[in-house]
Amino acid sequence: MKNYLYAAVILAAGLSSRMHVFKPLLPVNNETVADHVISLFQNCNIDVTLVTGWRHQELISGIKSRNITIIENPEYRNGMFSSVQAGFRQLHPTYRGVFIMPVDVPLVRPATIKRILNTATTNPDRIIYPVFSGKHGHPTFLPTTLIPEVMNWKKAGGLKAFLDVFPELHCEVKVADENIHFDIDEPEDFSQMQERLRKYDIPTPAECDAVFDISGTAENIRAHCCKVAEIAVAIATALAVTGKIVDIEAVQAGAVLHDVAREEPKHSAAGSRILREFGFDRIANIVETHTEIPLNIKPSLEAKIVFLADKFVRREEIVSIEERYSASSRNYATTPEIAAIVQHRKEQALNTKKEIEVFLGYSLESIIFR
Repeated sequence: MKNYLYAAVILAAGLSSRMHVFKPLLPVNNETVADHVISLFQNCNIDVTLVTGWRHQELISGIKSRNITIIENPEYRNGMFSSVQAGFRQLHPTYRGVFIMPVDVPLVRPATIKRILNTATTNPDRIIYPVFSGKHGHPTFLPTTLIPEVMNWKKAGGLKAFLDVFPELHCEVKVADENIHFDIDEPEDFSQMQERLRKYDIPTPAECDAVFDISGTAENIRAHCCKVAEIAVAIATALAVTGKIVDIEAVQAGAVLHDVAREEPKHSAAGSRILREFGFDRIANIVETHTEIPLNIKPSLEAKIVFLADKFVRREEIVSIEERYSASSRNYATTPEIAAIVQHRKEQALNTKKEIEVFLGYSLESIIFR
């Protein structure tokens, strides 16, 4: 133990029978799957115990991680629960809680672990499940007060059957993380893992919906965001046709989520903060500049597209930039400070429009009002 409040038991003792290769040592970026999962917890200041079994020596020789506890489970063929018990047997009683994580669920986001930890702080005696799209996923969090019960459990059904005995302790934490359900059981899952890694910093449409749900974004704001996303994707696609390098999926996610915090003061900054909390820093950068592009920031092309697309939509209606700002100009005509801000943003929009039209070689109106 290294004076950590929480521990994680990573289960890596299985046979990898359906995968036909040894899953813990599969490559993910520049490390192994096992190292990647270990780092997930260590980077959140969580002590790690790795439970091995099949090909024990190969596993411990193949990983880079050394600042962990390694437990060999000689009864690994008896199933996953035997590995849970083997890992729990070595845990120090001063831990407040423990995560249980199969090694073949490699892409859970750090933000998910942090949300569980935050919930554990205020619910120290609860069994905590991350939930995405209404379904429990990994990892499961247990208070250490239940460890003696786990060690004495002799009935069939493994960990799930044990946890089902304590429904009054169950606590669900909604997360914007599809990867809590993604495991690498079949050979084709490895290819999917590589693709998910490529887009790791971009929320999927379902994850965007989860961000909205967790943040409590109103339906009319979501509808506005969807209309802005239509315009943004149309602009990005047109640019891509000209050979311009643009990440259309990042554009779409940024546009969909640009007003996630619309009802909060300084909503661009608030929305950016929310997305950083979910681990989507790249999209947070886009959202942060969607209202106005600060002079000291050089925005990405994706951010410029979302900034501009938002200026072509009033509520759910597609309008010209002149129409978009005409009402604001009238409303604040007698307030010089605000009127100057409105005029500045309008000029930024028109300048960005001209910049993009230079790349395209034609007017944006031909795309937007088509």
